[in-house]
Amino acid sequence: MGVHAQDHYSLHTVSTDDKYNEVVDCIREAHYNTDKNIYHINFVSGERVPEETLFQTADKINSRIESYLKTPPGTWSNCGIIMLNYAGGSDSRDAAPYLGKTIIEKNNGVPY
Repeated sequence: MGVHAQDHYSLHTVSTDDKYNEVVDCIREAHYNTDKNIYHINFVSGERVPEETLFQTADKINSRIESYLKTPPGTWSNCGIIMLNYAGGSDSRDAAPYLGKTIIEKNNGVPY
């Protein structure tokens, strides 16, 4: 078994756009790599920058990832293991309330 991980957690050293691109690259790698012996672990989460709350930091990236997963090719049958801050649920302040469901749907290849 092997692991391909993206864990650029320090948002002090990378821009939100760069972090987003790294997450997307790992999603693509998980989708297009057909070796079932490799786990793809993708950390969307990151440490917050001093002028933001953790929620604000998560909000900047989670909604972009959710939108990406819902756009063509739209046939993402595997997007790997994705770690999140504010993964969604009953909290009305969720950064992307359906991101967790979207990840499950895409990994299963069926609507959730």
